[in-house]
Amino acid sequence: MATQIETAEHLDLSQQAISQLLASGVLPKAGRASLDLAACRVAYIRHLREMAAGRASQSAEDDGLDLVEQRARLAASQADAQEMRNHTTRGALIPRPAMVAVLTASYSNCRARLLAIPTRAAPLLIGMTSLSAVRDKLTDLISEACAELSGGDIAFQDAAPEVSE
Repeated sequence: MATQIETAEHLDLSQQAISQLLASGVLPKAGRASLDLAACRVAYIRHLREMAAGRASQSAEDDGLDLVEQRARLAASQADAQEMRNHTTRGALIPRPAMVAVLTASYSNCRARLLAIPTRAAPLLIGMTSLSAVRDKLTDLISEACAELSGGDIAFQDAAPEVSE
């Protein structure tokens, strides 16, 4: 059995480093004030191997960066990006620029059809004196414009700009 100071000398560490390793559970505690040198040596070597392999997080000496955590974040981000590419390839996701182009074309078409109604209606309504006849004619023209808009599918491929990755 050895003290923390003796264990520190044996492992070529400071007494504070031994205290931190004990607190983090890397080194096994044998008793109240004593440590098993052989068990501490084996535990410390295993800890160093885990750190070298990138499987164990390093303590405060790494400025708060945890290599394992950073690798996991990178892997998750790469998996998310690949999943989005897969969805896009299958047609489940539409790239934003393509969607904006489709909606812009659709809204532009709708605007043009609606603005054309007064021009089309004026010659038809000029001689009408009955309010219900004017209303019916305007309703017919609006219904016709809506039917044209609902039947006029804008092809995604035609309106969508090429998107490169």
